[in-house]
Amino acid sequence: FKNKYILWDKSSTIRFLKPARTSLIAKIKIPDDEFDAIQHELKHNESVERTYTIEWKDNAGNIVAQIDKVLYFKNKKAL
Repeated sequence: FKNKYILWDKSSTIRFLKPARTSLIAKIKIPDDEFDAIQHELKHNESVERTYTIEWKDNAGNIVAQIDKVLYFKNKKAL
């Protein structure tokens, strides 16, 4: 995927839910079928944007913030 496409973190909106008192952990996982759909859409469009919600958790697993990330995908051949 990384050799054919450009991926930018275009924007983020953060909702703070409670104070964080430890280190935070966030994981972004995009399923393979979502990547397949993005690749299919890029065959017909120059770029694609998707929004994903990511949860930041403290060491105890409590959600302390939620981040809506807009990711921008573009076919390198379109440059």
